[in-house]
Amino acid sequence: NGAPYNDAIAMKVPPLTAGTRVSPTYEEATRNSGLPKTLSFRKICSKCGKTRAEHGELGFGNKCVYQECGKCGAGIHIHNQNKVPMGILCSLTVEQGAEPGAAELYHRKIQDLAYRAELQQCLERQREREKSVQPSVAA
Repeated sequence: NGAPYNDAIAMKVPPLTAGTRVSPTYEEATRNSGLPKTLSFRKICSKCGKTRAEHGELGFGNKCVYQECGKCGAGIHIHNQNKVPMGILCSLTVEQGAEPGAAELYHRKIQDLAYRAELQQCLERQREREKSVQPSVAA
């Protein structure tokens, strides 16, 4: 019937075909990446996907020097070959060159970090409430 194609023409957007990737903006990446709200690209490198702790003293974000993906373990050349970004937005499969099990471990690590960040925020809010409830003691 061709309805999806006609709708795409009406929206002036070409229909997506298998293998087509849309390059997301930073805002879309943070919103759609699966990166929990309590985490940001201040804690996870936007280039390679490794944590600040994994980076150590090396550059972070735009200054990142890592050539392997923190999510799948594959090198930058494999990502370029498959036209897939490294890091949190990586979607390489094992067939394309990702290390088996690496993505699952990465997701678990991200969820653990998110849980810790959420717990820390909760504790900070609780401390603030306790401070505001305590009567000030005159010296």
